[in-house]
Amino acid sequence: MSAPACPAPNGTNHEKLHEVSESFALPFWPLFAWTGIFVGLYMFLIAATELSRFIKYVTAFTENIFATFIGTVYINDGIQGMIRVWNSGTSDVAARKLLVFNMTLGCTALAYYLSNIPSTSWGTFTIRKVLSDYALTISVFVLAIVGAVLNANFFAVDFIDTSSTGFTTTDGRQWTTDMGAISGLGVLAAAIAAIPIVMFFYLDQNISSLMCQKPEQMLGKGAYFHSSFACMALFNILGPIWGLPFVTGSLPHSPQFVSAMTETDEEYRPTGVVENRVAPFVGYLLMGVALFLPDLLNKLPETAVSGALIFVGLKAALGTQLWERFLLIFTDPYKSRSGKGYSHVPLKTVHLFTLVQILMVVGCWLCNIYIGLGFPVFVALLIPFRFKILPLLFSNEDIDALLAEEEPPQKSASDPDKSDSIQNADGADMEKADGAQKGRAVVEWTLTRGPDSGATKYVIDEELFSEAKFTMIIDGWSAPLSAGNFLDLVNRKFYNGLTIQRADGFIIQTGDPGADKGNGFSPGPGQPIRTIPLEVGLRGRKEALYGETVDEARLVGTEVKIPFQADGTFSLARREFDNDSADHLGFPYVVNRI
Repeated sequence: MSAPACPAPNGTNHEKLHEVSESFALPFWPLFAWTGIFVGLYMFLIAATELSRFIKYVTAFTENIFATFIGTVYINDGIQGMIRVWNSGTSDVAARKLLVFNMTLGCTALAYYLSNIPSTSWGTFTIRKVLSDYALTISVFVLAIVGAVLNANFFAVDFIDTSSTGFTTTDGRQWTTDMGAISGLGVLAAAIAAIPIVMFFYLDQNISSLMCQKPEQMLGKGAYFHSSFACMALFNILGPIWGLPFVTGSLPHSPQFVSAMTETDEEYRPTGVVENRVAPFVGYLLMGVALFLPDLLNKLPETAVSGALIFVGLKAALGTQLWERFLLIFTDPYKSRSGKGYSHVPLKTVHLFTLVQILMVVGCWLCNIYIGLGFPVFVALLIPFRFKILPLLFSNEDIDALLAEEEPPQKSASDPDKSDSIQNADGADMEKADGAQKGRAVVEWTLTRGPDSGATKYVIDEELFSEAKFTMIIDGWSAPLSAGNFLDLVNRKFYNGLTIQRADGFIIQTGDPGADKGNGFSPGPGQPIRTIPLEVGLRGRKEALYGETVDEARLVGTEVKIPFQADGTFSLARREFDNDSADHLGFPYVVNRI
């Protein structure tokens, strides 16, 4: 669900290309068009070779820095636009500046307040949800009304100039660029200039995709790194030929679009995402209306553009954990930090880590201003900085805690020893209700080769490992009964030392734990094996389906609810003709994420 857009630093790319065209006496538009062709070809090559898989090395450290930088770029663009508007007049300069400032600030403040209105108790849940979803739209319409009233009765207001909008060219050039109006040297310059632009697009779009597919974003469809990158390649080949700017699935639009499509319960906990193609299609179709009805835009004050840019930037920058930790500098040090992943980390360490990230954001700005097309190299260097330099300044435990979105699960009082197959199962955020789990928990597994397996190590990504580890998120919101039963068995160490009975490439079946444990879990001597009914969480239904398959309930066509992007799923097994016979056996289904 990437949202194609012209990324904020694109203005710098265009300026640097213009400088190249002047330095080598090359015609700008053919240079620009050829650069777009090479940008698209390089992007197709990246998609075809699946190089986007290496974005997995981008951690929250780089994400926070990059998202904050992009957000501040939008804020800067909005402020610069506001300054241009108030400097465009020649009379009543002071009053004009005050008017432009107030209108821009009013648009931004109203949009920001409405977007955060779910955190208040104002109105009903439905009203708050609608106001939040259409926060920017409402603020722009309000500003248009205010601007019309002020312009008619009090002060002259600058509205968007639409005289150059529509199907009329503005600078004498043809609709399409003459691709032959440039020398071979110019084509070579375009091929070289496209490299840093593609580096930036690789980071921008793939980091955006990573942020969209975080568990809290709750996307249920498959990963979309390579195919979406190929689509953007096509846009960048064709667009510049007509003088259109480069586009990519960029920050902050993509995560904000996913958030707009997210459904929540009345406590604003995400329950799923309406993943569709209709919303983006209608959105871009409405953007194209301006070509056919350009006069609609001249009803909007120019300050609406500045206010919208500042709002988008604020939502991006202030939504990062970096901003959250930055505020701690001005917060009472004795105030509780419970619920945060870094709550146990010394405050001095937190501040130092935050300072390092702020310096990296400043570095992004300096490179963007003074290096231009070389800026993506600095962003790419943040990855080795995270793995090679940062551990020299902080312990790995502190780094993991400082980059955690939530407080890490606490280990059970009686941890299994290191030889166990299951290292840790946490019930810290588990609220039991008749054996059901409300909330999520984490289980960490460690697999080792058995004596009869015929091998001593695992081969993962062409490397040998003596043990394989993976993490499971147990989601009690979707399947509370299954989650509660499974976690109870984990906490009882029921699965410790369990051998894998069968592995056929993509399905792993856990087998009978042995005669000493019987064929399942019994609560006590002489009591029957504990079983639970079939439980299926379905998208669009608040309650799970119990005791019936989807076919039996005549719900064919519905989707199983997996409320976050995952690398696989885990299902409890049952007997073929008994829906309510699930006890302890499970089938993990593992897929490739990228």
